Amino acid sequence: MVTAKGYGTATITVTSVEDPTKRATCVVTVQKPVAVSGVKIAKPLIILYAGKSIDVTYSVLPSNATDKTVVVSILWPEKATAELTPEGQVRISGLKSGSNLLYVQAIDSGFRAQSDIIVVDQVARYYMYVTDTTAMNTKLGNGSETKLYRSKQVTILGTVGNWYYVFSGGSYGFISKDAALTTSKYEGQILEFWQGNPANYAGIFDTNAYVNDRYGDGWTLNSKKIISGVPSFTMSSFEAGVGNCPVVSVVRLLAYYRSANGKSKIPSNNKDLYNDVRDIAIKYGYSTEDKDNNGHEDGSVGPTKINNVIIDALKKYGYSGKVTSNYLNSNGIYDFVSEIDAGRPVLLNITFGDYSDHTVTVIGYEIYTDNTGALKHSFLKVWDGWSSETRYIDYNLFSSGVLVGGTFYSWTTTIIN
Repeated sequence: MVTAKGYGTATITVTSVEDPTKRATCVVTVQKPVAVSGVKIAKPLIILYAGKSIDVTYSVLPSNATDKTVVVSILWPEKATAELTPEGQVRISGLKSGSNLLYVQAIDSGFRAQSDIIVVDQVARYYMYVTDTTAMNTKLGNGSETKLYRSKQVTILGTVGNWYYVFSGGSYGFISKDAALTTSKYEGQILEFWQGNPANYAGIFDTNAYVNDRYGDGWTLNSKKIISGVPSFTMSSFEAGVGNCPVVSVVRLLAYYRSANGKSKIPSNNKDLYNDVRDIAIKYGYSTEDKDNNGHEDGSVGPTKINNVIIDALKKYGYSGKVTSNYLNSNGIYDFVSEIDAGRPVLLNITFGDYSDHTVTVIGYEIYTDNTGALKHSFLKVWDGWSSETRYIDYNLFSSGVLVGGTFYSWTTTIIN
C-alpha cells in the first residue's frame, strides 16, 4: 500500500527479499485535487409532454475537476422525475402537467445548477388566433418579448391548466386561454381549428352528433366503411418538433401493407422504416430545415413527389405497384369510397384550412342522407398524425372550399403487387 503524504513526484522501488538484485520501480505523481467551481445545465427551460422523456446535457466546471460526481433532484417528484443516464445526461420524465424545478448538484463542492421544467398535456396540434393585444405581450420560451397582435396565428401544442403552450414566430411560450379566440364548435367536434377557408372542417369525432347539430336534425347514416389495422402512431413518435407528416404518412401506409397484407419484406421495426423513408424523401425535397410562412418546421414533400417516395420505398423492399397522385376529383367522395372499399388507405395532401399544408391518411368514410334520401353529407375518417385518435373531415365543407376558394388538394392511391 502506498500512502500519499504531500504533492509532487516520487519514485517507488520494490526489492525482492530473497534476491536483492531483483527489483522494480515506478514513478508516482500526487496532484492537488481540482475543486468544482460550478455546474451548468444546457437547457435553462425544459418543456416536455406528460408521459414523455427528454435527455438534458449538464457540465461540471472546470473541465479538469477531480471529482465530477453529481446528484439530481426534482422539486415536485409527483410531476416529473430525473435520473442520470449512462451517457452522462439527465433524463427528465414528465408525469403530469405543471411547473417544476430540476437541480443538478456537484458532490465535491455543493455547487448546483437549476432549470425550470414545464410539463404540458399534449393535444392534437391546431391553430388559433389571438384577440387581445395587451394580454399577449408575454415572454416566450426563448426569452424574447413578443407581442402577438390581434389576428396573429399561433399553433396550440399543449395545455397547462388555463394556459396554452404555443408556437409562434419561431418562439415557444404560453398564453392565457382567456386571451385566445375560440371559434364556434359543434357537438361531436372537440377541437377548435383556426378560421380558414372553409372553417372548422376537421376535428370531428362523433359524426352523428355533428351532422345533426350543424345541419339540422333528420340525418341517418346510410353507408360506412373503415379499414382496420392501420397503425395509430403520431408524427412525434419518430421526431418531435418537425414537420414530418408526409414521411410519417408513407410509413403508416407501408406498415399497414406489411401487417395486413403480408408484405413481410417491409421492415418490422417502424423506426427503421421511418429512417428509410426519410432518406428517400430527402431526394425529393424533404428537409426539416425549411420553414413555412408561420415559422414552423416544414418538412413537406411536394404532392407531385409523394408517389415517387412510395415507389422508391417499394423498390427498396423488392415490391412494385401502381402509385398515383390525383388532382381532379371528378367523382367527389366516391373517389375515396372506391379505394376504402378495396381496403387501400389513401394519403390526402391538403393545402388550406384546418390541415393547411398537411398530409393525412384516409382510412374510412361515412355517408349520411336526409329523410328524403336526396341530400347527402359525407365524412372521411383520418389519422392526422397529430392526435393518437382518429378524426373525421366534413367532406362536403372541405370540398366546397376547393371549389369556392380556388384552392386544391391531392390524394395518392397505392396498389402493391
